[in-house]
Amino acid sequence: MKKPIPVTIITGFLGSGKTTLLNHILTQQHSRKIAVVQNEFGEIGIDGELIENTEEDIFELNNGCICCSVQSDLVRALENVKRLNKPVDHLLIETTGLADPHPVAQTVLRHPLVKTNYMLDGIISIADAKHLLSDIEEHREARHQIKSANVVLLNKTDLVSPEELERAEQKIKAINPIVHSIYHTQYSRLSLEALLDLKIFDLTDWEVSQNRSLKEPHHSEGITSLSLKYSGYVDLERLYAWLSRMLHHQKHKIFRIKGVANLKDRDKRYVFQVVHDIIQGEFGKEWSDQERTNQFVFIGKNINKKMLRDGFKTCIETNTP
Repeated sequence: MKKPIPVTIITGFLGSGKTTLLNHILTQQHSRKIAVVQNEFGEIGIDGELIENTEEDIFELNNGCICCSVQSDLVRALENVKRLNKPVDHLLIETTGLADPHPVAQTVLRHPLVKTNYMLDGIISIADAKHLLSDIEEHREARHQIKSANVVLLNKTDLVSPEELERAEQKIKAINPIVHSIYHTQYSRLSLEALLDLKIFDLTDWEVSQNRSLKEPHHSEGITSLSLKYSGYVDLERLYAWLSRMLHHQKHKIFRIKGVANLKDRDKRYVFQVVHDIIQGEFGKEWSDQERTNQFVFIGKNINKKMLRDGFKTCIETNTP
């Protein structure tokens, strides 16, 4: 009988550094054969574009959280992993920034089609050191992500003072007294020995600490996403100017922006991310034979979708010969 595949759930609030951690793991020199299940809140899958070139098998689940509306899709994805015609040493599940990892863990532990083939190795939660206190105050999802974790990466430590870092760590310990390890990280970098094959998951202690029913989770009211997809070229200067103006007026409503832009006379896609008021962009993978489209996802609370659509369109130039 084959050994169950170890599963690591990677969770954390919007913009904390989950995909960065995933990239870090997949690009390290190791002999493990790793499969990945990625879940996104919006209709368009952006995170797959953010993963650096690897030979790993990646399964994307879009338009909902695997903690609720697409949980059945998670089971199907796990069955597909088992059907791969090659060995899998470890499975990584990256949840959306709005997911409660508790039901995801329960699927791995309890579902009859899953539990015979998989074992839960650990739940890793990534916390943005600069915004952790406000995130857990305003969003119950952020609190649940910390509460469910065996390991917490207190990330972006270069953006806070030692005193702020200490307050953040004490808050984590208050929320999750049985957390196994808390690491201070930058760019989600940590040795693989601290992340995989931990064998530290204790079901009894974990379920007692959760003290929660298995009812379907509910996300914070008013949080929605808007997915945009347009052909043509993005005028980068115009995009940065529009985003800066928009975030100045909407910064408390926009939690996360992710996008892939097609720039004129460039062979590589431009990968765009916005976390709180920080705008970042860099060139990613080459387009090759793929259709060159501009895809953006906005996540926020009570967002004005018409305003975002109209504003984004002003940054697009139509294709010209």
